[in-house]
Amino acid sequence: MARILIGNIKGPKGDTGAQGPQGPVGPQGPQGPLPPLVNNALATEAGVAALDAAMGKTLQEQVTNNKNDITELNSNLGSMKSSEAGPDEIPASQWYSLQNKIELDPGTYIITGSLSGAGEQAGKYTGFQFFNETDNAEFGNRELVCNPDGNTFGAVSTFCQKFGKKTNITMRCWTAVGYKLNGSSLKATKLK
Repeated sequence: MARILIGNIKGPKGDTGAQGPQGPVGPQGPQGPLPPLVNNALATEAGVAALDAAMGKTLQEQVTNNKNDITELNSNLGSMKSSEAGPDEIPASQWYSLQNKIELDPGTYIITGSLSGAGEQAGKYTGFQFFNETDNAEFGNRELVCNPDGNTFGAVSTFCQKFGKKTNITMRCWTAVGYKLNGSSLKATKLK
């Protein structure tokens, strides 16, 4: 029996034709809403708000104030003296004077002491103190350091101290079991 197709009949597809010319540009649309203005420097997400121009002046003043503060701090610092010492053996159960020694003129100083060591005795403590050899007296901070795993350890202590006369200072160390220090450092920066 013969069939008749009624409706759209699609034939074989031909090649795509060339693109036509670009049409004219349309009229400019209305301006969209502007992001809100903020007058602080607390934004954490980009593209959400615009920085108010007055905030630029505030930020520049903060930068200038920070620079001036740093300059003032640096101008208050005078000369620095330091003493570095290499390895040292700390005997057990006595205060031992390290090789670090500095002679200071009268004045106020920022003093920093540090030491690092290695000990086979895990869980043992090492103490260190600053010592005024001129007056035969401890001064400043006393630090206690634990070496929990028997590996290397380190400690740093910083404080401010005033001396009324020429003074020799050093650091002393104490341990119950004896320790091997890798090195120690004593620094004193005079304030103007």
